[in-house]
Order: sequence, then C-alpha cells, then structure tokens
Amino acid sequence: FRHLGVPAADSRPRAALLLVVDGFSALEASLGLEDAERLVGHVGSAIAALLGGSDTLFRFSNDEWLAILHRDSVSDIEQLAERLYHDLAAPLYTAGSHQTRITLTVCAYPIGLKENAVAIIEPLVREGRRLSTETPGQMVMLGQTARDSAEARDLATRGDQLRAALEHQRLRLAYQSIASLEGDARMHADVLVRMVDEHNRELHASEFLPTAEKLELMAEIDRWVVGRALSVLSKREINPLPALLLIRLSAETLRKADDFLAWLPAALGPRKLLHRELCFTLQESVVQGQLGKAAQLARALDELGAGFALDHYGLGAQSVPLLDELPLRFVRFAPQLTRLFGEPSMQQRMTDLIRAAKQRGIKTIVSHIEDANLMARMWQMGVDYIQGYYIQEPDVVLLATDAVRR
Repeated sequence: FRHLGVPAADSRPRAALLLVVDGFSALEASLGLEDAERLVGHVGSAIAALLGGSDTLFRFSNDEWLAILHRDSVSDIEQLAERLYHDLAAPLYTAGSHQTRITLTVCAYPIGLKENAVAIIEPLVREGRRLSTETPGQMVMLGQTARDSAEARDLATRGDQLRAALEHQRLRLAYQSIASLEGDARMHADVLVRMVDEHNRELHASEFLPTAEKLELMAEIDRWVVGRALSVLSKREINPLPALLLIRLSAETLRKADDFLAWLPAALGPRKLLHRELCFTLQESVVQGQLGKAAQLARALDELGAGFALDHYGLGAQSVPLLDELPLRFVRFAPQLTRLFGEPSMQQRMTDLIRAAKQRGIKTIVSHIEDANLMARMWQMGVDYIQGYYIQEPDVVLLATDAVRR
C-alpha cells in the first residue's frame, strides 16, 4: 500500500475502485485451481486495458482488483466504473479447457484531493465483499455523501491553491495579438490569465477559473488582472499610439459594479488612459441578464477613458437590439460562429451581424482563426480584426516594456 499513501500529483478528482469476481469459490471448484487462475489473469488484463495511463491497478486478492483512478470529473469516474462493469461481464473467457462468463461487483469511492487513499480501502473492501455476496453483479458509487464530501473537499483544496496563488503573486498575464484587417497600425492584444501552481505547473484559465466562480473569487482575480495590466502599460515606452489591451470582466464584477468602479480610479492613480488603452469586455449572455448595470458600468468606464465591448457575441435572439443599448467599441463574435462557419445559415448570420455593427460604428473581432482560408473569408465579409492560433499563440507577459511594444 505504499503508493496509496502518496497525495495526488494534480487537482483532478480521484477514486478507489474495487472489482470483485462474484462467486469465485464456486468457479474455482468448477474450473480447478489452475484454470481459475488463468481466468482471473484474463480478467486482470481486460481491466488494465480499459484503464488510463495515470491510473494504478493492484491485484488485491485471488478474485479482487483495486484501482486508483484519476479523471477530470467524478462523473467521468462513474462512467468508467459503469464501462468496466458491463464490458468485463460480456465476453466468454477461455481458461485452459474451460469457457465461462463471469459477473463482477464494482464499487467506487471518491477520494479527496489530499486525502490518504489507504484510509478508505477498508470500508471500500468491506462493502464490496458484502455486496458481491448478498447482491452480486452490480456497479455502486458508495454513498452520495462520500461523493459530495469528496467534491467539496476538492473544491476547498483548489480554492486554497487559488488563494495562495493570489497571495504569493503566482498569477501571470498572457496576451494574444488581435490583428487588423483594415490596416490599423496600433497593436491590439487580448489579455489572458494563467496560474502557476505549487508544483510550478502553469494552468490555463479553464483549469482554475471555474473554481474561482464557485468560490466567488472572480472579482478579486479581475482586479488583479486589471492592476497588472496597468503596471504593464505604465512601463511602456513613450509612444504616440500605445497598445490597446482587451480585458475580460466576470459576471461577479458586473454584479458588484459599484465596488469595481470605486476601486478603478484608485488603481489608475494620477495617470490617464491615453487613447483608450483599456477596453473591458463582458459576455453578451451576462449583459443580457443585467442590462441596467452593464449600461451603468459602460458609461462610467467611458468617462474614465476606457472602452467597452461585448464578448461571445451573436448567439442571442436580441444580439442586434443590444447594440443600441450600450456605448460599444467592439463586439467579439462567439467561437461557435467561427467553428460552424462552413454552414450557409451561419455565414448569413455573421453577415447580418457584421452589417448591423458597421451601421453603428462598432468594430468587429472574430476569434479562433486557424487557417489562411478562413482569414481571407473574414476579410471579404468586412471583419475589422481577427485573432487565433493562426495569427499568434498567447505569450506570457511579465512586467516588461516589450510586452506591449510594437
């Protein structure tokens, strides 16, 4: 059990899985010791073939296996347990001169992120053996309470990691160039955030922002990003046309718009935003739910010299009317529109949305451009700016002047 006592190497959910061949004593009596051992060897190989490279499998006893699983979610663990239960009982196993089918009892038990797996083995094995004897041939996730408590512990641990990263300055900015299709010489950049965990592994936003949303830490992260972006801008070279940075704001910041607007002037200090160096973006769906607050925020940002934009734009039924409700500088289309651009209906949708934005003097941005052909089509349609891995992959920004140097 030495390996079981080692804490998880990453933040993904874990579970201990016990697999028991039902009625093994009767099988052993029927097949004989040698063929029974061949049978469990075949079953063990089948189990190993269905596990992933990060999983660990142990032969626990003559008729039992124990696996420690690592997956992206508890539901993924449950799906794997179901698959093991069904797939291993389906084939006809050949063991020496015998052919037979088996049934399995499969029990899964979620493990907290820093929980010692050894501590849950005894109750898992006890319950698995009881079920195999009394009600064989089933897959069981042991206790909703265990599952919920494991998820709660994992969330709390990830929250502690995130708070520590904020406290110890282990967040990083990254930027991705936004290229002009209309000859604009000014550098535009999309600001992204990364986190370096305690193992010095860099995490993308999708790996830690969902935790921040659940724990209501997004407003704090938004302020960190804005403050760091202002530091980057303040270190720029004297330039008559400074870079423009697009910074995402969260639904939490919009809900607490008064607090954000009270904080921002102090963060700006004596310096002014030249030529609208910052443009703040909110997702269209978030704005639709709090339109009054969004309009108030957009007007206040305008007075401070910052721009305002809609992100993930174009999916809503009220996308076009929304353009008349806010002082917008840009709209950035939802990635789904780019991915489905090959469909004629989606091309017509984008054409109509681009026309509506141009009629109101609002610039358009299309993201997720991955090839030259799609870039050319965007230019033909009159899109103003594009971004994506075909243009540039995100670069990490430290507090260096060349981060926003043309």
